[in-house]
Amino acid sequence: MPLVSQMLIHARGTRGAPRKPRHPRFLREASAGAVDATLRRAFAELSVARPELGLPFRRSEFADVLLDARADLRGDFPLLSPEAVVALLCELARVERRSGPQLAAHVATVAQRLHLAMTRYLCAYRETSVGEVLVEPTIDPGRWAAFARRRGTLTLVLCDALRSSLLIDLERRLRAPIEVQRLRKGRRETVIVEVLGCVRYRHELYHCRLRAQTWHESGDYHDHAGAIARPLAPLGSWHWLDGFFNRHRELLQAAVRAMAPEPDDSDDWAPRLHDWLRASVRAVLRRAGVMPGLRRAIRACLPYDPAQLAMACRVRRIPTMPLCGLYLMELLVAETEYRKLALESHTLMHLCSVLTNPLRITWPNEPQHLKPQLHELGLRPAGWRLLCRHGTRVYAALLKAEHDSEHVVALAIAAANLVAACQRPGLPPVELMRQLGEIEDQNTTNDPLVPMPLLRAAWDAALALPTRHARRAFAANAFDRAVTWWRIARDRPPIPPGIPWAWFDARTTAWEQRERALRMADAWQWTGPVAAFECQGVCVVPLESMVALWDEGLAMRHCVGGVNFAKACLAGTRRVYSLRDARSGRRLATASSVRKPGEAWREGQVAGFANRDAARADVLAATRELLDALNAAHGADRVDESTVTADGVRAA
Repeated sequence: MPLVSQMLIHARGTRGAPRKPRHPRFLREASAGAVDATLRRAFAELSVARPELGLPFRRSEFADVLLDARADLRGDFPLLSPEAVVALLCELARVERRSGPQLAAHVATVAQRLHLAMTRYLCAYRETSVGEVLVEPTIDPGRWAAFARRRGTLTLVLCDALRSSLLIDLERRLRAPIEVQRLRKGRRETVIVEVLGCVRYRHELYHCRLRAQTWHESGDYHDHAGAIARPLAPLGSWHWLDGFFNRHRELLQAAVRAMAPEPDDSDDWAPRLHDWLRASVRAVLRRAGVMPGLRRAIRACLPYDPAQLAMACRVRRIPTMPLCGLYLMELLVAETEYRKLALESHTLMHLCSVLTNPLRITWPNEPQHLKPQLHELGLRPAGWRLLCRHGTRVYAALLKAEHDSEHVVALAIAAANLVAACQRPGLPPVELMRQLGEIEDQNTTNDPLVPMPLLRAAWDAALALPTRHARRAFAANAFDRAVTWWRIARDRPPIPPGIPWAWFDARTTAWEQRERALRMADAWQWTGPVAAFECQGVCVVPLESMVALWDEGLAMRHCVGGVNFAKACLAGTRRVYSLRDARSGRRLATASSVRKPGEAWREGQVAGFANRDAARADVLAATRELLDALNAAHGADRVDESTVTADGVRAA
């Protein structure tokens, strides 16, 4: 104690003495020995309270081994399961929160030794397990590292322990993933297929329907939205991961409470941890390649004939979409007619099912009746021969979910005529056909998808590329730019026959440079109320010139580069922002906000590439943050304007 404080104590009692800590148990000034004693007591209490963790405790022997200065070199270092490591790290986080920053290095050392114990357990688990395992005994924080950097080693080890715990439980369930129950009550038969303990397919033969349910936080199974319409979709769209995480909700909640700096921050950290774990588990399962076999096993357990499922896959409206329960019901109603059509011509079954109402008793669109109908709609003889040879492969990549029956038939006719006119063997690469499906407002009756020389030149250029990845990049860049030029350009030159791809590429580049120069000459610029910022790894960049709008529209293949958007931004009724990945700079989406005079800003549109819906969580969060910032700036401007008096002098 300083000499001045001692003199004040002797002179005026305890008036000058230092204040005592408000909480006696606060360990701000605690030594390393006090923290070791606290850890021993916490570990001993945890071993008694949770015997299911299997902690190798014999009084304080484990704590002595763990806290030894040379613990890494000891031969009797124990093995700890990931679930036990998560529980111990949660206790360690509470100790760190009470001890303050003085002993952060000591706590980090203990966390590293716990990770060493978990790594030895995972290595032993890998050696003793039968077959291939999914667990990787390494720290792989991934995208979570940007959020966990300020928390240090403890958070990184805790994230890796959570990931390993989930993967071990998932792997054990993958060894026996499916349980089938058959219940019969009178004429009604119910078949319940439970997958991984978190997804349940319930089929009722009496009602001829199949629905999917997942494990909810309350402990019950709840239906998916639209599960009756799309029964086989949950495993394909990863909805089942939510149910799997709900089975471990108590473990995840304890980890979030331990990692959050303050109790109020747990609501902010929970979705981040959930998104990281979801992405990590998906990546591991994709590398392992277990999901296709699991889907086949589920379909084998369903009370359907495999031939019925194969036929239902052929008659679905969009051949690339998941199998829907509606198609199964249609098949059961008109199964005899479908089987007769499959025997006559299985390649034309899809077009017949599109033009036919399955609830009718008669079947008017047999192949001999289908040919004159398609010829009346514009199908050429060469296109008919192509459809009879390849079927839905000709036009499947062009179809989307919002297409009606007439649009599906028109697209099939246009694609068959275009591919047959190219006079090339086989079909064009599927990457080119998918890119043609991104064209908006297709007028397939009067104007073809693209001119035949353009598709033929792109076909030859794509076949000259060595790999599928190179063909995919060619279709997404060079071919898509040429298609955009052909659809948007006002003065399209005549195309000579037999022209190579270099001619189209040169014309496209010249058109882009000319259009960009025209917009630079206009020099339309404006200043938005919100500057660039970053939210959850997404960089929000304002587009404040006509050239910036043109570049955004050209890169994202939508209409934001038009003159109408520039006029609205110049008038102040619209603001457009580009949402990009903060790491790579890749464009993710384009967000626009609109407002009327005197009203607040509201969300206009959030469009991805080729006007696709932006469904990523980080993009939607950045959009909400942008809208709040615009409204906050608009409110500040209104308050600033209200302080101006009638004489035009700003009030004090």
